[in-house]
Amino acid sequence: MTVMVPMRAAVGFAATLLVGAFAIEVRADDSSPWQRDTHSAVRLLAGSRSGGVLLGGIAFQLQPGWKTYWRSPGDSGVPPRFDFSKSDNVEAVTVLWPSPMKFDDGAGGHSLGYKQQVVLPLRIVAKSTDSR
Repeated sequence: MTVMVPMRAAVGFAATLLVGAFAIEVRADDSSPWQRDTHSAVRLLAGSRSGGVLLGGIAFQLQPGWKTYWRSPGDSGVPPRFDFSKSDNVEAVTVLWPSPMKFDDGAGGHSLGYKQQVVLPLRIVAKSTDSR
């Protein structure tokens, strides 16, 4: 799965992004609209900014029975890939993967990933600290 990600939403906003067992506190204008398909939804979350480093996230909601994989999916599966090439003022993006869960892959092996919902935190380095 490749997700095209325009990063305008991640620049210049303030929010608290806590992952896993913690809450996500985000104002309505600090996130993009949900992009939905038959089995999932995804959106961008904006976070805090310190100089040229921004924190944000990619939030996923998955229908029952569906999953997305971790950076190393295990015996089967394909890890999510993100394309930030069309983003303005983005030098580099690092996905800060939360701990995955382990589940049977249906072929006798195990995979690593996420079910129901997950936020993948992002560390974004801006090309210019003067731009928004």
